[in-house]
Amino acid sequence: MLEVINDNMPFLLDSTLAENCRAGDRAGAGRAPILAVERDADGTFRKLGGTQRESLLNIHLDRHR
Repeated sequence: MLEVINDNMPFLLDSTLAENCRAGDRAGAGRAPILAVERDADGTFRKLGGTQRESLLNIHLDRHR
């Protein structure tokens, strides 16, 4: 399983899946919910329900190297 947390941006899931495919991995399933979070000035997670939007990619790979 591959999990990535990143700023929400267009094509993030597609780009991540394409890179995994290029590297020889095959994705069996994936999801990319967008979370509303709050972080402090250092970037430390504080709570859900804030104003910052982040993508949480969760990709199940068929093969792990």
